[in-house]
Amino acid sequence: MALLRNGYRVEYEDMALAFTEAPTSANALMRQRFRWSFGILQAILSIREFRAQGCAGFVALPNILISRFCCR
Repeated sequence: MALLRNGYRVEYEDMALAFTEAPTSANALMRQRFRWSFGILQAILSIREFRAQGCAGFVALPNILISRFCCR
């Protein structure tokens, strides 16, 4: 979001490579998923423009919360 606010563009690159590390156990995977879900919630709540949308915020935020935390 900060990149977009500062005038940068995000483009698709089909030849991009990413080197990642995967959890080695089911417990580590569940902890990682929880961190990701909590991080998404923090990001959503930190966006003032999203909260200022009024009715859209009342519909979209609960939908995001339900889909991220209750449907897993």
